Amino acid sequence: GIAGAVAVDVAGNFAYVAAGTNGLVVVDVTDKARPVTRGTLAGIGDAEAIRVAGSYVFIADANGFLRVVRVLNPAAPALVASLQIAGRPNALAVHGSLAAIAAQAGGVSLVNIAVPTAPSLIAAFTTPASALGVEFDTQRGLAAVAMGTGGVQIVDISTPASPRLRGRLQGGDVRRVLLRSPAVLLADVQRSVTAVDITNPDAPALSSSIAGNLGGAPVDIVAFNSIAMTADISFGRAVPIINVSNPLQPNTIVFLTLPSPGFSSSVAMDISFGYLITPDTLRISQYQKISDPFGIPPTIQITSPTLGPLIQGATITLSANAVDDVAVASVTFAVNGQAVYTTQSPPYQTSYTVPTAATTVTFGATASDYAYNVGTAVNVTLPVIPDPLTSARGRVIDSVN
Repeated sequence: GIAGAVAVDVAGNFAYVAAGTNGLVVVDVTDKARPVTRGTLAGIGDAEAIRVAGSYVFIADANGFLRVVRVLNPAAPALVASLQIAGRPNALAVHGSLAAIAAQAGGVSLVNIAVPTAPSLIAAFTTPASALGVEFDTQRGLAAVAMGTGGVQIVDISTPASPRLRGRLQGGDVRRVLLRSPAVLLADVQRSVTAVDITNPDAPALSSSIAGNLGGAPVDIVAFNSIAMTADISFGRAVPIINVSNPLQPNTIVFLTLPSPGFSSSVAMDISFGYLITPDTLRISQYQKISDPFGIPPTIQITSPTLGPLIQGATITLSANAVDDVAVASVTFAVNGQAVYTTQSPPYQTSYTVPTAATTVTFGATASDYAYNVGTAVNVTLPVIPDPLTSARGRVIDSVN
């Protein structure tokens, strides 16, 4: 068991568990039937939510902090940064160089994590009701905030320094949100798994809800490609597996059965397994089997950036194409040899802020399949220059010419 376990995220062969006042627990899940604790980190407050990106783990500490932990050595996780967050952080989302932290009455804070060891607050915004969960899509420039019985709030974050509230859909009891364009999927205790159409972000519209006897009373939701799972407080032993290929019409396709009853608080997925947190326990269940017997590694190519120079301080998109004879399990981007982001589903891309002191930057990428074969992209090394700013030439005149 894992005392205090409340939330989980997974990357590669490791699951990362937020364990309340017991901090962080790193679990080796190479052998899914026999997971083994590899490392722990106490003294980081009250760890309520967790996300992993590259060699860093980001933790929502309910005592009012975003904690950043380096897990390059899973046996020795190390706290590298703490950023004070208004309110009581209990959920977070991380994509590329941006993190969003939901902090109940404190609203939502947007944080620049381009340099994970030095996170900085970009902006914070309040919501009409307590912010219980958050997710965002940098490509659309939208965030969705779960607000319990206050419903769901859509927010324009296309300019993170100036977030702007868009439409709100009231009703239900929304604990977490999952963005799957053109929908936001709600983990809604009252209405079960619910799809909201956000084609018009100013007027989110209820699309459909899974019946309670098929969707339960979810408090968390996650998806891998077209399959979703929930953490649930009604079924006890049954875990619904949900088809979200049409995100406006999700439907339960099968149930997994846990070996013993227990309501769950958090869920994570990879292509074959679901990882559920029940009280003091990490449960691992296989929802589909992937066979990759031929030993052929994926091929991967960096598609952006490929041309320089880059500008110091500019935010760019890292992207790659990856293919495999069976399936790509994950793609990891690296900068100057350091992993910065891992994604398990296409499009394989993330945002990155060029360091202000850099003169060159080397980008790398690897792709893994489900037999742990690894393909490596050719590195891309580009020059970096200071911002040339804008030059104006001509005659300066006053108001009367």
